[in-house]
Amino acid sequence: MEDMQRQLLAETRYNAEKRSAAIAYILLFVAGMFGAHRFYLGKTGTAFAFIFTFGALGIWWLWDLFTLAAQVGKYNAALRRQMNL
Repeated sequence: MEDMQRQLLAETRYNAEKRSAAIAYILLFVAGMFGAHRFYLGKTGTAFAFIFTFGALGIWWLWDLFTLAAQVGKYNAALRRQMNL
């Protein structure tokens, strides 16, 4: 019984902390040249690089346009591993 409660609590916490691809894409389109989508995914270092280079003059932004869903998936998978789910 206690294991089920612990599992349920972990799943609830995961659902609260996981990232959404839809929100990441909205951030990419609204403030992507300033790295907002990368801050959202916890990639602080590259987010600051986005700010100072305006997304490497659009090249990184274009790259993220095609890879953002996979980046969100990796973030969520790492979060699941961290929570031992």
